[in-house]
Amino acid sequence: MRRYDDRVVADSQFIERFCRQVETRSDELEKAFPLLIENEMWTLAGSVLRMQVESLARAVFLLNDPVATRELRVERSFAPGLDGRFPELPPGHGIVRDIAMARLADEMVPGLRHSATGMYIVGCTLVHLSAAHEYHERDPYQALSIEQRHQLILDPFAAVWGSTCGLSDDSTFVEVMTVASPRAFRKLGELLRVCVKRLRDGESLDPPITYASE
Repeated sequence: MRRYDDRVVADSQFIERFCRQVETRSDELEKAFPLLIENEMWTLAGSVLRMQVESLARAVFLLNDPVATRELRVERSFAPGLDGRFPELPPGHGIVRDIAMARLADEMVPGLRHSATGMYIVGCTLVHLSAAHEYHERDPYQALSIEQRHQLILDPFAAVWGSTCGLSDDSTFVEVMTVASPRAFRKLGELLRVCVKRLRDGESLDPPITYASE
């Protein structure tokens, strides 16, 4: 155990444990994702994308904490009943919501170009049984308003890649997944590796993570 500001906090072994968990899941997702794309399993591909967003958002959330705080938060996340969920620390209470961490990632990681929240929201509709699973009959992309198509998908995608790569308001869900999801997944993986390295090195979000590799 180490002491910061007269408070006993968790040893960095808990950060290492968190990093190993992230790497194990990410490695498996990276092996599975191409198979899902090849076999046109679009709802599963979207679910995998959402899991990768979650991992990145959690890593960013910890990097935004001071070192002592992040170690304490991670240690408590391994407590029975939390099972990896991040607790709010005093004076706060409860659990940190994944959507809040995704929004923080968008705010703190310029390399995301505000794409994490949209990917998380869309991914949640694919993880949970929803109308999106009727995409052969009722296109979930077209079910979005034009404003939502731009806010959640087109504008962030164009900001990251310099264009929409042929996607438009008139695209289909399958077209969006075919074009956007492999690029987004690759980008998330690159950014995640940077974040894990910084966590292991006891670093922070300064300097900002603008590019995928450092």
